[in-house]
Amino acid sequence: MTEEFDKEKLRKLGWFLKGNVDAFRLAVDLLYIAHFADDIFDADVERSKEDIKEGFRKLLVGVPQNPFYIRFYPALSTLIAEAYAMWADSTAFEQGDEEERFICFQIRNSTLMILHHMMFLVGGESWLDEQGSNFWRTFAPKIEKWEELRTE
Repeated sequence: MTEEFDKEKLRKLGWFLKGNVDAFRLAVDLLYIAHFADDIFDADVERSKEDIKEGFRKLLVGVPQNPFYIRFYPALSTLIAEAYAMWADSTAFEQGDEEERFICFQIRNSTLMILHHMMFLVGGESWLDEQGSNFWRTFAPKIEKWEELRTE
């Protein structure tokens, strides 16, 4: 799953989203939901009752009522559905051989594609052309993480 973002990465995310508060809030909510669901599915991180309440609040209130999400619903809802499908597919590979685990590693972080598209929505094609590759340099999973996971 996408790594948890520290304060510096959150600052960079805000910058990539051009300071759009609603886009930033949506991005953070989507990342939380992705981690939350993955933690529950894998049962590798214990979640408190407060975590569960927060996850459901973000899922049922935060995302659907977010002004950025409402404005760009057709594009974002489609990408969110695809991110879910990719995550669900990744679960079929996580206990497989090394090649299947590598497939899992590649598609597990599909929530990032939503955030990347949100850059386009806030800044247009020129912003994505200028900074899209820097987004991936900042947020894409690193080879060190794959090396760690491949030996588990």
